[in-house]
Amino acid sequence: MHEVEPVLEGSEYQTDVWAATERVLVAMEKLRKKKALLVDRFFKLIKKCAVASFGNVPTNLVRYEGNGVYAIGDRHGPLLRASGFYVDGQAKQTFVIMDFYEKHGQKPREAEKERIVQVAQIRDKRQWVRVSQ
Repeated sequence: MHEVEPVLEGSEYQTDVWAATERVLVAMEKLRKKKALLVDRFFKLIKKCAVASFGNVPTNLVRYEGNGVYAIGDRHGPLLRASGFYVDGQAKQTFVIMDFYEKHGQKPREAEKERIVQVAQIRDKRQWVRVSQ
């Protein structure tokens, strides 16, 4: 079971963002030790998208990856990606980030495609639970 917790939540956000503690928050902290500026900019991008609503931002920032999984990332910036899904489908009011990684090139590798499948399986099998902060 994957625990997720609110990261960005409240009246100032059109889309609330929750993240898996062990898969996302730990990975972000690990990468932040090496590339603090990139990770901090990436988090600001997520915050900007949450304020505007994930449903209202360009597809170069929140892109459908298949299997009901979306990836957040600036296609014209660093190759950091956060993959996840909407809890409420088309309403797009709550997004769960289930994976965070650094890509190695523009074309998705087989391992990156497998990560998308894993995120979809976690959602489909309801292998996640929200914990309060």
